[in-house]
Amino acid sequence: MLIAKVTKFLGALVFLVSGNTLFAAFMTVPNLPEGSLYRLTFVTNGTTTALSSLMSDFNTFVTTQANQNAALASLSSTWTAIGSTSLVDARDNTNTNPLTSVGLPIFRLDGSLVANDNADLWDGSLLSSISLNQNGVAMTGPVWTGTGTNGVGLNPFQLGMAETQYGVMTATNNQWVSFGSDLPDGIARVYAISATLVVPPSIPEPSSIVLVGAGVVFSVVRRQRRT
Repeated sequence: MLIAKVTKFLGALVFLVSGNTLFAAFMTVPNLPEGSLYRLTFVTNGTTTALSSLMSDFNTFVTTQANQNAALASLSSTWTAIGSTSLVDARDNTNTNPLTSVGLPIFRLDGSLVANDNADLWDGSLLSSISLNQNGVAMTGPVWTGTGTNGVGLNPFQLGMAETQYGVMTATNNQWVSFGSDLPDGIARVYAISATLVVPPSIPEPSSIVLVGAGVVFSVVRRQRRT
């Protein structure tokens, strides 16, 4: 019975340590104080057409892409597409409208700062390109946006229109969101952004966790032998 309990306890420790390692391998927590609020952004690994005029279709697409990464899925965040239809502007779909809220710092999955706040996101330039996919892999190519530099749909080139605006994911100037237009039946990637996230408390080093666990096991074994 004692061996079974010890084995179960050590198994839990291994799961905890490997879970932290897995999370760290996929993304870097922004260099902010514990408890700070922030958001994450990435470009999808998968591609889609821009034929739909429903913003919900693109939000569902980026959410599905995010959940392919176990670390991102574990955040239980809402994900929305940085894109505009004829009815919904990108800055409203993503809650990044500087006219309604200051917003939060936005980071790539590697911890690089993309924008300081909502106004910074839509001022015509980024601090870092949104060129990493949900697995932290660098990508290149076009991104469907349907959006102008200010975060408002670029009429008549919104998602679902006869031609759709696209951006270039490696750009940090205004071309990141508005480079040119093309027929919507082609395939391209989509930018995704999370809801508000919180910097978690510091996690002990895996070696420290194992040492603590080993100490607990040793104490249990000693107590069992004395009884």
